[in-house]
Amino acid sequence: MRKIIKNAGSVRIDYIEITDSGTLEPLKKITGAILIALAVHIGKTRLIDNIKLITR
Repeated sequence: MRKIIKNAGSVRIDYIEITDSGTLEPLKKITGAILIALAVHIGKTRLIDNIKLITR
């Protein structure tokens, strides 16, 4: 994910976290309901987004 974002141009990553979607605790293994949260700077704009996924 970091490689894709960095290849987009003048982007600076603040954070990318993959957590349990219920507790927001960081995960060592991606399984069940997860939340991917990130914040990046593109130029002078800071973008924050998240997505909830259910893995198998």
